[in-house]
Amino acid sequence: MVRPTAYLPAAKEGSKPFLWPFVPLLLAAMLISLQPLMGAVARLSAGDDVEKGALRAMAVNPLNPKWNRILGVFYRYSGEPFKALGFQEGLVLKDPLNPDAWIDLGETLLFMHRPQGLNMVKNASFLDPTDGGYRWKVLITALQMGNVELASREMKALLLLEPSKRPIIFQLAYRLFEGDMNTVMSKVIPLDQKVMEDFLFYLFRHNEAAEAWQLWQELELRDWITERALKGMVSFLMQNQAYGMAYSIWSRHVAEDQPGVVFNPGFENELLGYGFGWRWEKVRGVSYDLSYSQHVEGRHSFHLRFDGEHNPAFITPYQIVYLAEPGNYILRAFVKTRSITSSEGPYLFVQGQNGAVAKGPKLRGDNAWREVLIPFSLAKGDNAVVIGIRRDKSHKLNRFLGGELWIDKVSIEHQEENEEEGTGGAA
Repeated sequence: MVRPTAYLPAAKEGSKPFLWPFVPLLLAAMLISLQPLMGAVARLSAGDDVEKGALRAMAVNPLNPKWNRILGVFYRYSGEPFKALGFQEGLVLKDPLNPDAWIDLGETLLFMHRPQGLNMVKNASFLDPTDGGYRWKVLITALQMGNVELASREMKALLLLEPSKRPIIFQLAYRLFEGDMNTVMSKVIPLDQKVMEDFLFYLFRHNEAAEAWQLWQELELRDWITERALKGMVSFLMQNQAYGMAYSIWSRHVAEDQPGVVFNPGFENELLGYGFGWRWEKVRGVSYDLSYSQHVEGRHSFHLRFDGEHNPAFITPYQIVYLAEPGNYILRAFVKTRSITSSEGPYLFVQGQNGAVAKGPKLRGDNAWREVLIPFSLAKGDNAVVIGIRRDKSHKLNRFLGGELWIDKVSIEHQEENEEEGTGGAA
């Protein structure tokens, strides 16, 4: 019988398999891919005359490739791969455009430890390059045979074909290249916006800061920045205290026309809840909104309402502020209160990276709009502070917090060394 030739060059002789890191993936994929074949074998083994029946049917209708496939599967899983090989070679001659015929032949050859089986499996993918199932078979076979270049190409194709499998493929590539993210990016990640963005979040999860920054710059260069990517990148950098890098992104994409170092100082724009924008906590007994009726300037202020039935500790609203230079600063904000019931009232605060807190006076009872000033200092090596309204849990009899509070027109000013104003501690 004439052996069919492969469309693609043969695998390298002597390549060593390196399966052990991929065993879970390989087992799962093999079980899925073998289900239809095992079903055929199960049906064939129901009687002793099945083999004879299939051979007789093939004799009557020798051009029908169905019998070649059934007998090939039967003999392979009956432990007679040489017999299986003859029928499967006949199958690809009768039905050369059927990818499954090449898969059957390739798997039998690989079972017999013949490296040309890889080419047969590749032919299936060549015939139907958009079928993820065939691509997975090529990928698994390439990994079995240690063919890194082929495995890389198949992973790149699968990242485009099967978006839901991207986390698995990223992890597979990570193991294949032993955590070398630069190699993964150059060999596996295609030039596709969605794939690159998904890989960016994979890098976040693995805390690969340098590679994430490199990939971000590529996305920025191509103007492929989405809101999801922006939020993820800024949050990732801030979690790693890379405030300068985070602020450079923030200033270009969010606060391009924002004066001053406090973002949205008068609460006139949307409260973003991430990055260098205003954030808030969900705390029982505290509700908040933007007030349209009470404000110092503009149209809004931030409004907090306390139900008088709880003893909450909270920080709301608050903002991380990037400060480029060490030195002395003053935090300014206008606040107003109505019927604050607890002696442990909320207060304006500044907290530095070293944990030190500078506090304004505790707010109690009724107060018309007034400006609160808190001087603080920023040590060398620090470049960010947290500002906002804070309240500590009370242990007094009048611990339940009721009433309302408004805050507006928040700013931070850098002070010259000979300037002094207000009271407060150093952050």
